[in-house]
Amino acid sequence: MDEEELRKYTGFETLLLVISLLATFMGFIFLAVGEDSSIFIVGLSATIFGAVSKSIAASKGLPNGFQWGWWLGIIGFIVVWATPSKNQSNNETKSNKYDDIEKLQKLKESGAITQEEFEREKEKILK
Repeated sequence: MDEEELRKYTGFETLLLVISLLATFMGFIFLAVGEDSSIFIVGLSATIFGAVSKSIAASKGLPNGFQWGWWLGIIGFIVVWATPSKNQSNNETKSNKYDDIEKLQKLKESGAITQEEFEREKEKILK
């Protein structure tokens, strides 16, 4: 990005650009040392969405393109980050099933339920 392009940014856009570039740089360092790469992805996507939106907006004569792209990039990351993982819920369900079967086994061993009751309840849990 040359100096003339940088002068085209408003004060707020410049602040957003600096924040996203710093996040990208910090995230790259985290990524290099094997830490969580989320901040790298956020910074990079905000920078890219902002720059692309600014270019499109400038070609149409619209102001604030960088701001729109930057905020949409951040919002997109938040939505993806906040969405629960399907893998996580499956693992929790499996562990709950096994915990329930273990409890049934203890009830059977203590004599509280019969072998037939144990088998019937186990089948219900595994379905």
